[in-house]
Amino acid sequence: MSALKIFRKNFVRPDAEINAYQRIAGEAIFEIGRRLKHVKENDLAHGCFEEWFTSVGFKKRNVYQLIELYNLVRANLAQSDLLEDLPVSLTYAIAKPSAESTPAKAQSKAEVLAGEITRLFLLVQVIDLTREQLRQNIGLINRDQTMTRFIVRELFNANL
Repeated sequence: MSALKIFRKNFVRPDAEINAYQRIAGEAIFEIGRRLKHVKENDLAHGCFEEWFTSVGFKKRNVYQLIELYNLVRANLAQSDLLEDLPVSLTYAIAKPSAESTPAKAQSKAEVLAGEITRLFLLVQVIDLTREQLRQNIGLINRDQTMTRFIVRELFNANL
């Protein structure tokens, strides 16, 4: 029997415990994001939020990542099980406001939420591929416009 099989046979319980703690951690992250958003929008005077969260020990980047994750999960409750299973780096990537800033990014985010993309490096590859396709299409459009102008000029000059 291989060492891995022996390990799995003897340590099924710790695996289940680790999975349970992962679930708890995910729920805690969601709850912290919810509470940070509430404080930001409701509890403090304008301009006091950053001073407050730094006094509690948070960094600005982390606070906004937690709020963005909360917003993502809240907006996609039907995919909450899928979001829980995604790598944290991928979840952060699609939670950013810039995740829908271009058609390529919006399409890639939709593919993640549909379960088609499950790793960050795949997301980056799809976005890069889509960008390249857009560049090629723009190049074709520019060539078509140039050709059309040429044809119109030739027809115009032929009729004079």
